[in-house]
Amino acid sequence: MRNTFVAVGAFALIAVASSGCIGTAPFMPPKAPVFTHWTAPATADAPDEGTLGSKSGRATNYTYLSLFSSGDCSAATAARSAGISKIRHIEHEYKNVGFFMYQEVTVIVYGD
Repeated sequence: MRNTFVAVGAFALIAVASSGCIGTAPFMPPKAPVFTHWTAPATADAPDEGTLGSKSGRATNYTYLSLFSSGDCSAATAARSAGISKIRHIEHEYKNVGFFMYQEVTVIVYGD
């Protein structure tokens, strides 16, 4: 029983420690180990009011157990998903559930 407890504790510690540097932005909201969900600009340049564009596209990467990651969260994929040829602004969204057992990083692009 003690070996199981040690193994689970070590896994949890590795999961939390390895996910501390996920995502970068000019503004980085805090991350919490149980649940986090926020959206932040990916660039320091804020668009003027009303100039985000007429379309928005999203591209997401998913991570499971802080061990397996899959997806494409590039700005090009997000733009392509909405038929955007001129990107005006980029944001990213981060979601964490259950001590980093499930995470999403989504790039959101706005433009025409």
